[in-house]
Amino acid sequence: MRGHGNTRLIMLLEWACLDCDYGGHGNSFFGEGGYQTRRAQLRYTIRVLLAVVRTGNENVIQDLCDQGLIGSLLVVLKKYKDTDVPIELSILSNTLLILSVVCETDSHRKATFGDEGVDLLLQFLSLDSEKFSSGLGYHKLLLSSVNAIWCCVSFMNQDLFLERGGIPILLDLLEKSSPEYAEPGPRCAPRSH
Repeated sequence: MRGHGNTRLIMLLEWACLDCDYGGHGNSFFGEGGYQTRRAQLRYTIRVLLAVVRTGNENVIQDLCDQGLIGSLLVVLKKYKDTDVPIELSILSNTLLILSVVCETDSHRKATFGDEGVDLLLQFLSLDSEKFSSGLGYHKLLLSSVNAIWCCVSFMNQDLFLERGGIPILLDLLEKSSPEYAEPGPRCAPRSH
């Protein structure tokens, strides 16, 4: 935090989400999927953020949240919510994992996740079940979304989750899913606090 690393990570995340032109050629292993876009930078910024929050250092996580991490991650989710591109599905899955780690133990962060986050989760859970076995990464997005329900939906927004059909969506997923995905389903219903 002394070198303002968190600030720089948030700035890089926000820069990578911009829609303006970028002349990157993505001509190396690390530039995969990023030709003429900022996707490669976004992908690795998200991976770095995931590694940072998984350290469990509450001071670092709080500093990131104070600088708008949750709002910036919701922007990422909105930007790529209708994608079929594997690199973008990976970005979505890792973004949901970051949100899960950040929001799991803090009710204020869950409130910041808010109604917008719940709507995005419901959209991810409502994807066509045929896509989950496509091999593109939808199965990871599904599991990350179920995990995010458990960690990010709180008493403040669980009514919205229920009103918009969250439980029937989960039950439909449970019914359609293969046995290896069925286990976490019943445990992910929002808890009342």
